[in-house]
Amino acid sequence: MLGAGIGKLSTWRTWLVVLEAAFGLKLTSNELVTFYEIAGGREPPRQRVRELWVAAGRRSGKSRVPGALATYFALIAGGREHLAVGEEGFVLVLAPSRDQAKLVHRYAKGFIDASPMLKNEVLSETADQIGLSPLEAGCAVNAAVAR
Repeated sequence: MLGAGIGKLSTWRTWLVVLEAAFGLKLTSNELVTFYEIAGGREPPRQRVRELWVAAGRRSGKSRVPGALATYFALIAGGREHLAVGEEGFVLVLAPSRDQAKLVHRYAKGFIDASPMLKNEVLSETADQIGLSPLEAGCAVNAAVAR
């Protein structure tokens, strides 16, 4: 569902391997080669990681990936079963600057807008928040600045 917002998938190969490994998914032999190249010979995690640290250069997707992840957790991954009736869940994206927070927010909005199915879940939008249907998602994507 996020593919429409990603564009050419082959250019995201390394990020996809990083994310698959971070979620504890089994990697193919080709993905393992990529993982070992970027992970300094470490073995891939056997389960979802609690933290992911990535050293990446400019224009490598460091803001776009959190936008995709925020969208995924808010609209696709679920978690609704953990919310009480009337409770609103939040996917909080922290960034070191206001500009970066806005950028991640725009990427999340872009992923949602690129999918007709996800776009239907948007109820409201402000400069800092995308309000989503409580029946389907029960979440909002918030961009916040860490101070």
